[in-house]
Amino acid sequence: MKNKILFFSAALLAGCFAAFGQTQFFKSTIDFSDVQGEFYSSVAVDESTVVFVANNHTIHAFDKAGTEKWTFDSNWKTNKAPYIFGDTIVTGYYANSDTGTRAAFVNKKDGTLIKALPFEPVSTKPYFKNGIMYCTAIYNAGQILAYDIKNDTVLWDRFVAHGVSNQPVYLKDKIIANAEEQNWFELDYNNKLLGTCDNPAGFVNDITCVKNYMFLSHDGKEISEKLLNTYFNDAWSVEKYFTKDNTFIMDSELLLILGKKVKVKQKINLNDISIEAAETDDYESTEIVYSNYFDILKADEKNLWFISNNVVIQYDLKAEKAVKTYNVTQWNPHRAVLDGNKLWLINGTDFQLYGLELN
Repeated sequence: MKNKILFFSAALLAGCFAAFGQTQFFKSTIDFSDVQGEFYSSVAVDESTVVFVANNHTIHAFDKAGTEKWTFDSNWKTNKAPYIFGDTIVTGYYANSDTGTRAAFVNKKDGTLIKALPFEPVSTKPYFKNGIMYCTAIYNAGQILAYDIKNDTVLWDRFVAHGVSNQPVYLKDKIIANAEEQNWFELDYNNKLLGTCDNPAGFVNDITCVKNYMFLSHDGKEISEKLLNTYFNDAWSVEKYFTKDNTFIMDSELLLILGKKVKVKQKINLNDISIEAAETDDYESTEIVYSNYFDILKADEKNLWFISNNVVIQYDLKAEKAVKTYNVTQWNPHRAVLDGNKLWLINGTDFQLYGLELN
């Protein structure tokens, strides 16, 4: 798509940003002057801690006020956010050339290495059940696997090739996993294939019970590539978010809201969205610089929060309109997470982590 500058209604934007501004309360002060290579960085937040995988191959942990708690030299960086489970952070770790880059457990309280795991960094959000971590990772090849945490042992693994990068669906009694492209299959938590499988020993793409679709909706319905191509330029590059009643699908230009049985409830044109705001006397025009970064930050049954074209938008699902917007162009967001009324974002220019309070 072409690089461009988008202009919204001057009166609406000026009123919106005057009424709903943001206050910067935090900026990290990490020295990136000697960092070599490409820029990768990510951030994750839970109820007490902000975990920043910085561009200097170091993980920094802050409390919610922005006070640094600890640092951990992971010798690794990524755009994929680490996963926080209780007092454990699941991240990547490079110890030496013999072991290479591994998945690792880091103590959230003090930043100490709990253990390096016997496979590469996890590719999708893990699932924990009865002392076992189920995840996808490079383990000899792309695998879905079950890792016994206490005994530090991979109990089983199944080859899924490039399906390793697709988030499995973990249900009460089964896992729905991807085996490359649009091919999905079901297995139980003991690695037994489910369904009418004629060839359980073969590569999963050749098993007859494999189903073909892009991903499942919030109510378990299959969403096809054909459906996505009806609305999006690239069916493979959308962001997804699920709540109890809705499936949200987004690219840089459109946000699609699906209800039960894949029924289209709303289509939001991100270039032309009408922004409602409180009245103001300031009518100076505000320009929004086009950005490649877009993401669904949070959703519940009433509101949706997302970032597009360097604007954070709170969207009222029932009223079908934007009720608050925040222009974050000056922070050039590379990644962002929303935590209550605080936005933690990584600046794509200076690589620092910022904390903004949304007023």
